[in-house]
Amino acid sequence: MSSSEIFHLATGGTIDSYWNAPSDTALPNRETVVERYLREAVRFRGVASETLFMKDSRQVTPAMQDQAADRIAEVPYDRMLVTSGTYLMPDIGRTIKRHPGVKGTFDSLDRRLVLTGSGKPMHEFLRSDGGFNLGMSVAVLEEDTVDRVTAVMNGGCFEVDALRKDLTTATFGLSEGDDQIPYADFDLIALGGSMDFVPNGLDGLVPARQSQVPGYLRTPVQNKHHFVASNPFVRDSRELITEEDLARVLEMISRTKTDYILITTGIYRIRELQQFLSQRLGEENNKRIILTGSRLPLGITDMTDAPFNLGYALGKLGFLQPGVHVALQGHIFEDDEDILNTVYTPREIELIREQSRRFETHV
Repeated sequence: MSSSEIFHLATGGTIDSYWNAPSDTALPNRETVVERYLREAVRFRGVASETLFMKDSRQVTPAMQDQAADRIAEVPYDRMLVTSGTYLMPDIGRTIKRHPGVKGTFDSLDRRLVLTGSGKPMHEFLRSDGGFNLGMSVAVLEEDTVDRVTAVMNGGCFEVDALRKDLTTATFGLSEGDDQIPYADFDLIALGGSMDFVPNGLDGLVPARQSQVPGYLRTPVQNKHHFVASNPFVRDSRELITEEDLARVLEMISRTKTDYILITTGIYRIRELQQFLSQRLGEENNKRIILTGSRLPLGITDMTDAPFNLGYALGKLGFLQPGVHVALQGHIFEDDEDILNTVYTPREIELIREQSRRFETHV
């Protein structure tokens, strides 16, 4: 079986819908947008995608659920992702889990499956939770401590037998013991970077006045984990962040009561920030800190990697050892890995460095 790739099976749902104005409702796409999003926006290469059918989950019959389970039972992959509508997601998940062919191989082999979807379509919706849920799903699929068949929604990971949707809020609630993400709360420190850029009206992008990340996590993600958000500044990381700025961030980390911290920042100098925090916090640090960012801003295009990177980072946050980590493109970067040349193309790096020199000239 293939352990290096994730097999994605698309069955429709809101995540793979588009808004049809004449009918004033969301209708299923003809083909999945998930594969293109992962390949082009996130640049995540390790996925093989297949469309089984494109249906609103309310139209997915028991026979169609069996069809999905049959397909999962026969594919030669160890990690599998099923995207579906949320209304019948619990039923689809339980049908797959109880399929004799799935149950046999999942019990005897190291195989895992995650179901996910979204509350808003990914296609042409600038603030969909779809990318976030995909990122967290990829993170969960890498972990051996979660159950074999789970669902990821609203910042939580649920064993499918415990999966319940609250139709009044259109969310999946967190009952004690149900969520397999191993933290109850986290702190968010938003420092800017491309993730928090906005159009300046002159065909360019500038740092926003305040971070958009807290609002995104509250709606549309509707993250059920409690978090405290701090936004000391919003900077382009190519600017020279002063020692005073770094000391301020370090103080904020030291004052946090939680051991789980997510920091959003610019990718260009993300390694420098990681090294600074690692050195200052020292070997006695017992906090789990993840730095992430994005190539494109949150909320200005449906093809931004920002939602995926946020979801992946929060998915990994509870499973990593204490320390300062960098999470981008579905990957935790080792200390000796070249982040810039992995995330960007040579031409993109050239443009970024050219703009960086302009910043330094004006300081």
